[in-house]
Amino acid sequence: MNRMRVAGAIAGAAALLLVATSTLPAETEAAWTTQTAAQGQFTAGVTPPPGTLACSGGGTFILGNTPPTVTFTWAAAANPAGALPVSGYAWTLSQGATVISSGTTTTTARTASIPGTLTTAGNFAFTVTSTGPGGWISQPGPAGTYTKTDAILFILLGTSGCSV
Repeated sequence: MNRMRVAGAIAGAAALLLVATSTLPAETEAAWTTQTAAQGQFTAGVTPPPGTLACSGGGTFILGNTPPTVTFTWAAAANPAGALPVSGYAWTLSQGATVISSGTTTTTARTASIPGTLTTAGNFAFTVTSTGPGGWISQPGPAGTYTKTDAILFILLGTSGCSV
């Protein structure tokens, strides 16, 4: 019985050796024979920011009535050589880190109206960016401020307005 085990062990080892040596990759003649260096210039695409910002509207209102709407309007983004084409604009009205309202516009409808009923009293930042192909977003354009008060000198008047 010991002879059979020894013979089986030798046969198994021979089979493993045969399998191990037969699965080695074959040598090849392929190799890199020359080195090549490449040079070139490239620049990252840039989506230009919106142009100048203006605002209008607002005014005094009696508390309980609808506050006047404020409208922000901006100039088209400049189109310097090499800039990515602008496909639209995105605007945001925020107070600190809290976004109060936001929206998008086309390249020709460069305006955002902020209804006086949208917010409570406070100061709010208005920012607008250009969007380009592939979702590229520009740096913010000029910023504006929307301000709303609910009482002036304890009279039942409020104001809404904007500045850039």
